[in-house]
Amino acid sequence: EIITLKKKRLDNGWSQFRLAAESGIHPSDISRFESGRLIPYDGQLKKLAKALDVPPAKASTLLVKKSTDRQKSQAIFQHPRRRQ
Repeated sequence: EIITLKKKRLDNGWSQFRLAAESGIHPSDISRFESGRLIPYDGQLKKLAKALDVPPAKASTLLVKKSTDRQKSQAIFQHPRRRQ
């Protein structure tokens, strides 16, 4: 079973602010991780996994989100400065 970051946080009964406090990661970053607008660095992912009591081997499953058309379009969006 794949458990997303948001689902695991909600299963614990935590707000984004509580997860931020438990993990030492800024609350706005938690929001961005959950929405898929930001991908955590390895160190941040380890902190999230530890705070949520997720085994290190399964930490990467916290990043998996259900795919939607909007997310697919965001995934192919290129930053204006990177366009050629």
